[in-house]
Amino acid sequence: MTLMDNLNEGKLYDLKTLKGIEDRVKWFEDFYGEDIWSDLRKKNVKDCKLLLERIQQHDRVFIWLGNDASEYVWKCAVVDFLKDLNVDIYSIDWQNVFGYNVRGQEINLGYLSICNPENAFVAGQNFRVLAKNEKQNLIDEWNRILINNTDLRNLNNGTLEEGDISFFDEMLINRCNNEFQAGPRVVGFTLADMYFKFKSGGIGDFFLFERLEQLAEMGKLEIAELVYRKPDAANWFKVRFNN
Repeated sequence: MTLMDNLNEGKLYDLKTLKGIEDRVKWFEDFYGEDIWSDLRKKNVKDCKLLLERIQQHDRVFIWLGNDASEYVWKCAVVDFLKDLNVDIYSIDWQNVFGYNVRGQEINLGYLSICNPENAFVAGQNFRVLAKNEKQNLIDEWNRILINNTDLRNLNNGTLEEGDISFFDEMLINRCNNEFQAGPRVVGFTLADMYFKFKSGGIGDFFLFERLEQLAEMGKLEIAELVYRKPDAANWFKVRFNN
């Protein structure tokens, strides 16, 4: 199953209802303005719902999701969706999945999107069935997330944190200085800072580009040479402190 909606970004609603899906899409439209992904987001969540509805009593369900914030929230949502079915749910025991970074150093991998094909094969050998209490913990987490309904969610060394759209502002601003830098450079370094600080993927680059623009509109940063974001490319601009 491919899950395209990034559940660590944007307010969450009951994704099992059409209204919940539409409310979630509206958050993105309000945040990004003309959100080019609105129709795709609606389609993907509906497709996911249809796939989950095909699961029957006594089926076995294998969840490839890991410890990235979006994947973790999806895991909570999927387990909650299946709570009334008598099914065995298998999840990867990521603590046993190792790979190598670009320096050839062995590292523990936490989620599929950072795995190469060989790592994915190893991950597939480490499924184990979720115990009853583990499933209940994920269900409780999902219900808590829905009640809080915050703008952003992030895994910090395995613990879920929630906050508003300013959650990553300090990290973005810390990568700026008095000289103009390329926006993608600031965003790239911020993503790296997130990975080393939180031991997870943080947030997507589209959010960070948008937030840099919003910080400039608030007067906290200054942007120059802004090029309109096309559907197939990120923003290009230079950014610095508002001197």
